[in-house]
Amino acid sequence: MLEGRRFLAADSDRARRRAYVEAGLKVGAEVLGLNQPRPPLEKVAEWALPVGAVILAAGRGKRMGRQKLLLDVAGRPLVRHVVEAAAASGCDEVLVVYSDPAVADAVGDKARCVLNADPDAGMSSSLRLGLDALGDQEAGALVLLGDQPLIDGAAISSLLRHWRREGSRAAVATRYASDDGEGPRWRPPVLLDRSLFSEMRTLTGDEGARQLLNRRRELVDLVVTEAPPQDVDTPEDYANIVRLFPGPGPR
Repeated sequence: MLEGRRFLAADSDRARRRAYVEAGLKVGAEVLGLNQPRPPLEKVAEWALPVGAVILAAGRGKRMGRQKLLLDVAGRPLVRHVVEAAAASGCDEVLVVYSDPAVADAVGDKARCVLNADPDAGMSSSLRLGLDALGDQEAGALVLLGDQPLIDGAAISSLLRHWRREGSRAAVATRYASDDGEGPRWRPPVLLDRSLFSEMRTLTGDEGARQLLNRRRELVDLVVTEAPPQDVDTPEDYANIVRLFPGPGPR
């Protein structure tokens, strides 16, 4: 039950503090040890910075020829894998921006669904809706694509840890080790500090956060992961994905 949870172990007794940290790590928790019996409030606030997940799932799947987010992957709709990864990573809330009611039905009560009534306005419209729907308490937004079912909670947690670290930049994005020098500099998911929200709301078109972050690369830290990106855009992509998951095949 403690796997994926976050703990701040504050104790001036070194041996006891180490025991707390080791116990937490053994059960898969993320633990920070502080050599203080009562940590300063600003340190606690930094450790506890809440982040909301915004999953962009309003696309029509034109290259797939059908609604790809509902495709069966290991017995669950494809989009559910992304929702569950965001929830497992420790995000404070999870939102799904959708246009197809069937996608909202597939998500069910696993996340809060936000309707994009004009998906043809592009990905930026979904990003704006998601940011607007986040609670005021969220210090940042983790933006994910609904068609990346291989993303897992551990990969997302690494982005969260990096962003919460002192001195990190306003955005933290994923860099895949398999991308060569000619490949994309970064890919989703990307974590956006609230300080960027107002600029993100001015974007238009189908590129979303990439429009701003590619112009202002000094804003972005990169976290390298060995996992492949594995977006699902075509029937061939889907065939590759289902081979990577155990359990029942697609229906």
